[in-house]
Amino acid sequence: MHCYAYGGPRDPCALHNNNDDGNGLSKDPSQCTHGDTFYLWDEPDTQGYSYEWAGTSWLAYASRFADELSTLRRRGVRITTPLLKGDSPATYLSAFWQSCGPACSDPSSPAYIDVVAVNAFCGSWNLPSGTTEGCRGGAAFVVSSLPSTLRGGRPVYVTNWSYLGSSTAAEQLAALDAIDALFAPLSPVERVYWFGARDYGGGTSNNLLTDAVTSGERAGTTLGELWAAKCAALP
Repeated sequence: MHCYAYGGPRDPCALHNNNDDGNGLSKDPSQCTHGDTFYLWDEPDTQGYSYEWAGTSWLAYASRFADELSTLRRRGVRITTPLLKGDSPATYLSAFWQSCGPACSDPSSPAYIDVVAVNAFCGSWNLPSGTTEGCRGGAAFVVSSLPSTLRGGRPVYVTNWSYLGSSTAAEQLAALDAIDALFAPLSPVERVYWFGARDYGGGTSNNLLTDAVTSGERAGTTLGELWAAKCAALP
């Protein structure tokens, strides 16, 4: 499966405000030799920056590494927007577009953006709380928040999806079972990534793909096994 690894020296395919020195602005994109996606910053507004900062910083980065980015694109690699926080993705995307300007929508520019990325968690705020129905509603909210006119017709990658704030693998099933809503008819979503990383700030635990459900009819099965089966069953 495709993977997002939060930047840093061992992940050359993503820029990160915390894990890369200098926000990754000196990171050579030609070193991204695995995968098919180059990711901009993960929720810069939660790391002390803004989406306006991301737009201007990306323009400068793309100008500096224009040749390397051109090589990347010839390999078929797509470049995402910053990973938008899911509470108000349209607001954040608009700020990024405005700051980045025409270059981000010009296919001939090294700054061109191919994919809109959004971290679309569900959680207790999606009612009925703790249910697949609630998570489907959360998924529908995110999909409807990014209309084609705002995206410029670009596809969407949901770069994080899980039940935020839960403490057991069993509680994650509400999110896992709801991913079909992200692929509803006419949805722009092409790809969904499970949030199987350590959570800093969201209060989530036992969300790793190696964590096993310990209660109910799926007890003894890991989230990774259930995720693979769910994805394989999607039309």
